[in-house]
Amino acid sequence: MATLDCPIFLTLNPSAAHSPILQVMFGDSEVDLSSRFPKLKSASVRALRLAQDPVAAADFYDFSVRCFFQHLLGWDFEKGCSNDVGGLFGKLRAFYGSSELTNRANLHGHFLIWLKGGLIFLTIKKFSNIGMS
Repeated sequence: MATLDCPIFLTLNPSAAHSPILQVMFGDSEVDLSSRFPKLKSASVRALRLAQDPVAAADFYDFSVRCFFQHLLGWDFEKGCSNDVGGLFGKLRAFYGSSELTNRANLHGHFLIWLKGGLIFLTIKKFSNIGMS
């Protein structure tokens, strides 16, 4: 039986309502993504767009999660493994995620990531019991 290292838990909560990327995905050609602080429509217009096109919101969520894993954690989706360089925490061995809808109708995901060379749970447990009676 294979054993995996102790995982790291993280939650990703990309905000579609405030993202200039979603506005471009929706079709707003006035948003300048090369600007540090792009000018956006009012919050009510952005909320209406989100309600009118939930598929764009789902596409934005998928795009955000994939970008996070690919560019920050170093995951190669085509090969199904960590890339040669790795990411912020080193090289990933595996990850698992579950997505859900919040009460405010925003998609967010809970993920477990396993690192190559990370601590094995039984080793952590062994050392955490040292000196305890």
